[in-house]
Amino acid sequence: MKYTIGKLLSTCAKGESIIDMPNPNKDLAEGEKEHTSESHGSSSKAKYLPGNEFHIGRNEEIDMIRNMVLGNSHYVAEATSLKIRQEAEKLHIPRKGWITETLQKIDHSKRTQQTTEVSPRPENEVGNSKAEYIRVSCKSTVTDLRNPAVIPIVGISGVGKSALAKFIFNDENVQEHFGDQSAWVYITDNISQVDLVKKIIYSFDPKYDLSCMTNLETVHSELQTIIEGKKFLLVLDDVWDEICVIWNGLKSVLSKGAPGSVILVTTQLYSVANFVGTAGPVILDPLQTDDSWTLLKSYAFVDPCRSLSTEDLEEIGRKIAQRIPGLPQLIKVIGATLRSKLEESHWSHLLNSWWWNISDNFEIRVISSLGSCYSVLPGHLRQCFVYCAIFPRNFVFAKDKLVQMWIANGFVQLNNSTGFLRLEDVGGQWFDEIVNKGFLQPACKTGYIMHDLVWDFASAVSSNECHGINNKLKGVSQDVRYLSIDMEGLNALPDNFNIKQLRATILIGDIDHSDETYLRLGRIFDGSTSLRVLAFSSFNLGAEIRNDLSALKYLRYLDLSFTGIKILPDSVCSLSQLQVLDLRGCAFDELPRKMNCLINLRHLHASSDTIAQISGIGKLTKLQELHDYYVEEEDGHRITELSDMSHLRGSLCISNLDMVTDPAEALEANIIEKNYITALELRWFYTLLETLTPDLSKSILGCLSSPRYLQELQLYGYSGFELPDWVGQLKHVRVVEISLCRNLNVLPPLGQLEHLQKLKLHGLPSIKDIDSDFCGTPNVVFRSLEELSFEGLENWESWTYAGSRDYIPNLQKLQIRLCSKLIKVPFDSLGSATKEIILKVRDPNYRTFSRYLQGLNSLTRLEVCGNWLFKSVKLILPCKQLMSLEYLHIKNIWKVYIKDGLWYMRSLKDLLINCSIVVTDSNEESAHEDRQSPTQIDCTMHSLTHLALNSGPTRIVDLENVIPQTPSLRHLCLDRVRSITSITEKWLQHLTSLQELELSQCDVLPSSMAPLSLLKRFTLNYCHQIHSIPPNSLSGNLKELQIEGCSFELEARCQNPNGAVWRAEGHKIELWWKRKMDEWQKRKLEHGRKLIDMQLKKESLGISMSWREKSPKSYKGESLYQSDKYLSRGQRMQRGHKWPKKQLMEEQSFIKIEKPSSLNEQPEEDESEKEPLEEWLQQSDGDQWPEQPWEWSLPRQLWELYSWLEKKLEEALDSAGEKDDPSSLMKEREEWLKEEERKFCSETLGKDWPNISHVPYIRVEGKIVQNLYT
Repeated sequence: MKYTIGKLLSTCAKGESIIDMPNPNKDLAEGEKEHTSESHGSSSKAKYLPGNEFHIGRNEEIDMIRNMVLGNSHYVAEATSLKIRQEAEKLHIPRKGWITETLQKIDHSKRTQQTTEVSPRPENEVGNSKAEYIRVSCKSTVTDLRNPAVIPIVGISGVGKSALAKFIFNDENVQEHFGDQSAWVYITDNISQVDLVKKIIYSFDPKYDLSCMTNLETVHSELQTIIEGKKFLLVLDDVWDEICVIWNGLKSVLSKGAPGSVILVTTQLYSVANFVGTAGPVILDPLQTDDSWTLLKSYAFVDPCRSLSTEDLEEIGRKIAQRIPGLPQLIKVIGATLRSKLEESHWSHLLNSWWWNISDNFEIRVISSLGSCYSVLPGHLRQCFVYCAIFPRNFVFAKDKLVQMWIANGFVQLNNSTGFLRLEDVGGQWFDEIVNKGFLQPACKTGYIMHDLVWDFASAVSSNECHGINNKLKGVSQDVRYLSIDMEGLNALPDNFNIKQLRATILIGDIDHSDETYLRLGRIFDGSTSLRVLAFSSFNLGAEIRNDLSALKYLRYLDLSFTGIKILPDSVCSLSQLQVLDLRGCAFDELPRKMNCLINLRHLHASSDTIAQISGIGKLTKLQELHDYYVEEEDGHRITELSDMSHLRGSLCISNLDMVTDPAEALEANIIEKNYITALELRWFYTLLETLTPDLSKSILGCLSSPRYLQELQLYGYSGFELPDWVGQLKHVRVVEISLCRNLNVLPPLGQLEHLQKLKLHGLPSIKDIDSDFCGTPNVVFRSLEELSFEGLENWESWTYAGSRDYIPNLQKLQIRLCSKLIKVPFDSLGSATKEIILKVRDPNYRTFSRYLQGLNSLTRLEVCGNWLFKSVKLILPCKQLMSLEYLHIKNIWKVYIKDGLWYMRSLKDLLINCSIVVTDSNEESAHEDRQSPTQIDCTMHSLTHLALNSGPTRIVDLENVIPQTPSLRHLCLDRVRSITSITEKWLQHLTSLQELELSQCDVLPSSMAPLSLLKRFTLNYCHQIHSIPPNSLSGNLKELQIEGCSFELEARCQNPNGAVWRAEGHKIELWWKRKMDEWQKRKLEHGRKLIDMQLKKESLGISMSWREKSPKSYKGESLYQSDKYLSRGQRMQRGHKWPKKQLMEEQSFIKIEKPSSLNEQPEEDESEKEPLEEWLQQSDGDQWPEQPWEWSLPRQLWELYSWLEKKLEEALDSAGEKDDPSSLMKEREEWLKEEERKFCSETLGKDWPNISHVPYIRVEGKIVQNLYT
């Protein structure tokens, strides 16, 4: 075994590390060399896993899984024959660490340096036929209602399970089906249920603060909040048998998602697949030799235009493919190695590697494939690669953090060949090489992961130097220098272990905070005097570190991120060699005073609040990142601290610039000399007490001239009238954003910035006109600008351009929002390359805009939002010229003319129309223009999948002409459709592909949805006039019914009479009671009217009242405290209750007043007293009656009339024996309401249940009424 390891690693003499440890100060000195180039980090689109995987020989499995994920087919598990299962278990080698075990069994006698011919892999090694081994043990059914569906993918490590799952995850149809509700989680060794749920939460939403989530109940609650009622896709990658212990608890939370949710599970164990799966497992076998060569060739020759140079090269490649055991991961690694040199000598060297001669069985050939690639790695890449083995299986690496660890350990050195590169640049290049060779691969977001098979290999070849301790490993080699410790296995560290030689220690898991644990940790801290790297990331330390760190004099990398500590020990300030300090996710009330003594610090990762506490940060002159700097008045926090920090790079945000009152201080900050800054953000905070005049603000900004190579500039809150000249002279700038500058009334000549690609002007209320001066010189007119955005220019009236050239020729996206006064836009002068337009203004001359649209053949997105009040506005859509349009939203436009017909928009996928009048050409007119018969025109919109129609203030008419045939329509939303005509009904019945239908604020239901056989989800939102769901109106295949904000009656009728006791929400009860109170009030009002009439007749007064049969319209919308106003008007007027103008206007005809004979003599009427109530309404705000009679603006006689009527009503009630006693009235009213509620429940509750009970998932007002999936 020693010989094997020697051949593997070319170990040095005893006592020296295979990963060379140079003088601790050597690389530090070399690190002082300065550099100019940048290393670019990789990035990936959210919810999309990077990687360009080839899937040779997997078409059958891809189609099957895709259909299951999209719900197009359902499967249930079926017992698999013992023979197949045994074959699967035998092939899958279902155990961890098998590579190390296999290496230990290699017999020395089988090792030889001679090249021997290895016979091709026999086909029966993986089963006699694909149908026998790959057979998916499942059967189609339509009765499987389990939610979420769990689909296992089973196979040996490296066979392509994760790649296949990634292909499904990134599939366009799958992404569209689940939207943002998709997540990918890699399952690490010995993961706890809390950590697993936290990983799932983070994958769904990275913005979540996970530091405060420490118990299972909390994380379960947060996960349920994220997924409840939503359809999601979750991939659990590389699951082992540990999942069985925590599966039931996890699945109970995941079952709260909407029907159609899916979990993809990749595993090497058939037993795990049977345990978690609701569908039969998809079993992957190794590829056949021909498929292996095809895949190997695709990796070796990434450039499709490049072919094999010679026949000899192809012959060598085929021989290599025969030796590979058909695992795509191995093929990927070998293909990358071959791709590095497309030379016959390099390929032959790989073919003749001694690794292939060890053995000819399947397991050994797996090791040989990796070993042959590892052997050709340069020495510096080997040590960086094997170092990764100290991290747990499936650990997600951040590129920058791993490179910084390599540097701290001394792996990365500068020499003459590196030129002026930084250590970080060189390490970044090495990292990219390892990724390109397949030993690391991109994972979700911006992370990277080491494949399970590669991790096993790295652990095997580095076990003497790099090691991980967990609760399953009992011992550790005395030669280990790089160590990771799972806290559950902390006790496995031998008492006699020589910790003085440790160079890196990474602690993983949650600490138990016992005295014994702290003693063990203290022993590590006190004794590991040679330690270079110490990482506690996500290791729950509690409020503070209880151990002294001052003994770690060589420490260069300290990671305390997300540990929960609140107090940083003073001993940290004594770590003079420290290069990296990571405090992300930690909140400190106070930092040690000597933090500025860490003079070798190159990277400080912390929140802006934490950095703001460091006084005298300017002494950290080697610091390379300072994303946020807050200027304060006191010493140590002034802007002058930035003076000597010349190594800052990337982005820099300087806030609180209103604290800078002296231009000399701004000049001393020396921003212009910080050549590595590529993004600069300058922020002022607006206060009522202005400390800076506009001229002083301009002087200060003039002294903050940007660095030479600045690419992005953002200004917020600047209070000057103009910008300094340097803003219009940025030669390399690509992005400019100017926001919330309230005094800025002149824009600099930004049009002359040759490389400007993106310009945002937001919140500039003093801008009134933008003219040709904005363009700069006539020879350069926004030559490179691709994205232009105006928002919140509330006084902007016109945008003009007088030049002869095309204005902004390469414009891709134009956005204008919240510019209410804008009426002139130079659409005729804009370029024709625009792909996206978002226009939300009052009236930017839509006639010119319509002409502009005719030349936009590349337009893919159009969103126009106008104002209902401007009825003269008309928008013309030239559909023939908009054939590339995919997204069209038109809102609040009074009249839209759809020229030629929407069917000319062949690419349209998403359409929203919210207009008053829609005018279309008939088929015959379009045919006449095209000189074709109507039958020759394809009036079908094949691409349209999403449609939303809002009738606005009018009804939707002629729907069949507006929206023609839509065979692919899957999502339909009808908003405020008050009636459904026969044409609309007919059109709806033809939507045979419809899967989701939403009615919002509609008054009626379609007569029947039975023809919509694929409809899976039906939603009713705020349809107050729909009180019932008739029999046979819902599709028999409907999977989900959601009702939100609808009538009280519909909510009651859709309850399960045999379910839980139902009680509506409080606001619903209030609304129902209010309607009943209306009925009660009308009854009492009618009773009171009769009593008053009787009393008036007795007294023979000359006043009579005529009451309307129905109460005023406004009465229906009043709150409960106004319900008795007609019985005690005078009392309520004296209490100062509010009586809206609208109500009083309607009440002036409610009471007919004739001239009374019993009141005091009335003055002669003049013009001002003819309509006293109307006069009062016009002169007062009408919000509230005055509290005192002498303050009233009402005419005296009207008040006396009200008082007299109140008095007479009380007398009438008294004579009738019905005293106006509030308690007696309340008791009578409550009894009547209870009876009404009882009658309502008995007559209404659950009446529609027989009509909807066939739907598996029903959710009413946020509550799950039925869920047959659990």
